Amino acid sequence: MTGVWFRRIALASLTAALCTACDDEDGTLDAGNDIQQDAGNDVQQDVQQDVQQDTDVEQDVVVACGDQGDGSCPASEDIAIAGTEVTVSGDIATDTTWTASNVYRLTDLAYVTNGATLEIEAGTLVIGDSGAALVVTADGQIDAEGSASAPIVFTSSQPAGDRASGDWGGVVLLGRAEINVDGGTNNIEGIDPTESRGEYGGTMNTHDCGTMRYVRIEYAGDVFGQDNELNSLTVGGCGSDTTLEYIQTHRGLDDGIEMFGGRADLKYAVVSQTGDDALDFDEGYQGRVQFVAIHQNDITGDRGFEWDNLGSNHSALPATSPQVWNVTMVSVGSNPDQRAMKLREGVAGEIHNVIMSGFGEDSIDVDSEVSGGRVGTDLNFSGLLFFNIGASGTDYFADESGDGDNDGGFDESAYFTAETSNVFGSDPALGAPECLSAPDFIPDVDSPVLGGSTPPSDGFFDDTATYRGAFEPCGSDWMAGWTAFP
Repeated sequence: MTGVWFRRIALASLTAALCTACDDEDGTLDAGNDIQQDAGNDVQQDVQQDVQQDTDVEQDVVVACGDQGDGSCPASEDIAIAGTEVTVSGDIATDTTWTASNVYRLTDLAYVTNGATLEIEAGTLVIGDSGAALVVTADGQIDAEGSASAPIVFTSSQPAGDRASGDWGGVVLLGRAEINVDGGTNNIEGIDPTESRGEYGGTMNTHDCGTMRYVRIEYAGDVFGQDNELNSLTVGGCGSDTTLEYIQTHRGLDDGIEMFGGRADLKYAVVSQTGDDALDFDEGYQGRVQFVAIHQNDITGDRGFEWDNLGSNHSALPATSPQVWNVTMVSVGSNPDQRAMKLREGVAGEIHNVIMSGFGEDSIDVDSEVSGGRVGTDLNFSGLLFFNIGASGTDYFADESGDGDNDGGFDESAYFTAETSNVFGSDPALGAPECLSAPDFIPDVDSPVLGGSTPPSDGFFDDTATYRGAFEPCGSDWMAGWTAFP
């Protein structure tokens, strides 16, 4: 490193000399050609050597990433509320922009409707009162483009340090893409079922509900009535032109992200310490999902995946059949009521390159005869890693013998252990998966996560992510800068 920096200093000195030789009147070099001829080749050679040695140093750093840190777990604090407060409720019926110079307070249900687009600038803070939520109706659209350094944050209106799960409702996106319920439309849960602005579903499978990128949703999931609560992010009938990337939901009271039908894709998502399920899919959801981190604490939370087709008709079409690749799901504390995956009511889909660690109940339960019959044809798995599962750490699957059979005789243990791309009992060697306030899910260079399956090459999936989990061993941390874990 000393030699590298010495040459950089020398190069900087030479650059300064060149600038000193500039004519004060016209900015040209008085002796430019001579200097270039005398020094150009040497400078180019030094720069090339610097680049090569810098590359070698960078490679050394990557190889040394097996150092998992000092074991500390730094605290994470709530975002402070600062700025001019603007109160929002009722309809947003014309194109509207929320700017980062204000704080927007949702005091009730606010509906984006009548063909309007709600644009939210990077770095904008939106706070919600009890009973409040942002609902982008099927006649509206959202354009929420944050950045890694300036995410858009939806959080509780309570003071920093006093916030709790369920303080406010959450964010709802509704569209006109296909769902599999009778009649083809439905009213979203968490809102009065007689409210026409809560309707979703249709035949427009590309329906664009808008864009959410680098967005954080905290302390949502307010209960509006018996068995009627909102999720942190609820997506109903949104089509394939919808963009959902770099989304975090944190400490919601209900599910982290729930998809009711439609074909909206999801990429780079974090669901941390949610009160129920992390990813809940149903009503014929057919989107693509890649790079998801799921983090459950030892007190609240249920399943990493809870997928349903349709309760009233397990064979309903289109079946819930997402394509999901590269997921890291960690349960801290081995809560005996937490399971990695519950796949039921006739679901299909693709599940590949997933790490499951620390779930105290078991790993995967395929539930219903229709779902069990789809395994190996319409419901496929590969590249799974199972670690520290169940009471003993190796109780990977529940005993379904006799009356415990819930899937028409499908044997989870036999099926998943026979799949040669699956790994059992090997520590994925993640950086700091037990730290709830500053988790690090990046695997060590010697981690057994390598050697997973190859994602599709279809323009959405990163087909180089042939590793298990959401992060490449010793790779970059795509959560850095925009996520928070207070």
